[in-house]
Amino acid sequence: MSLARMELAALLAGLLLLAGCGTGGATASNDGTGASSSESSEPSPTAASPTPSQTAEPEPGADAPDCKDVWKDGARLPRTYKGCNEREGGTATFVRRQVLDCSSGQRMVVHADHYYGVLGGTVHRTESRLLKDRGYGEAVARCRG
Repeated sequence: MSLARMELAALLAGLLLLAGCGTGGATASNDGTGASSSESSEPSPTAASPTPSQTAEPEPGADAPDCKDVWKDGARLPRTYKGCNEREGGTATFVRRQVLDCSSGQRMVVHADHYYGVLGGTVHRTESRLLKDRGYGEAVARCRG
């Protein structure tokens, strides 16, 4: 095999390895804060306010479920949840999931400042905004462990 072919094969192998790195690793946090847990049961705004995903995940778009069908108090949040469609009039807007990575490897997802749940777990609806809700604060503290 010529040197050029060996270099090309090494380059392709490296690209394949890199392509697989961003698909589901627990370190690919969507919260972008890098914040550590605190001892308070009240979440800090940084730790409790995840930001949109920074990973390259395909958008389900038209195939995504309606948000009103996913985010129901007591419902099961699908383990494969990537986001949902907010429908207003005749248009749908895709809302990407907002994730808080837990120390256990689980992923907590929030929606519309009143809903939260762990992927594959139960959806919880808060009466107050998430950052003011004691139950959500306790869930974040347990998540961050």
